[in-house]
Amino acid sequence: MHKIEADAVMYKELLQRYLDSNDEQYLVKAKQMSSSFVSRNIYPEEIVRIHMKAMNSLYEECFNHHQSSLQFLLESLIAYRIAHEKYEKLNIERLELKSEIQVAANMQKTLLATKIQKLES
Repeated sequence: MHKIEADAVMYKELLQRYLDSNDEQYLVKAKQMSSSFVSRNIYPEEIVRIHMKAMNSLYEECFNHHQSSLQFLLESLIAYRIAHEKYEKLNIERLELKSEIQVAANMQKTLLATKIQKLES
């Protein structure tokens, strides 16, 4: 079984136990699982997919009414991730340009501060 499939099974179990008991220990375990997702570079939209699959499996009759809203959330998260990646790329480029401008400004100051000796004829 792939790691993400094992994660989905564990997520479903935690979700079911939490929904049945409302015990916060399952929230703590879910937070730990989220940390694992972050360290393995699993995107939020994949977690929403896991959640949707678990809810559909656990509460198929009731879940169908909420599936559309979760699909909307999923699409929003995908768009958010893409926009965030573009923002991060632009920010890195901005910092690189800022560094290059600083180097150029320092070179200009050095050149302007240099005194040219006059040659006697």
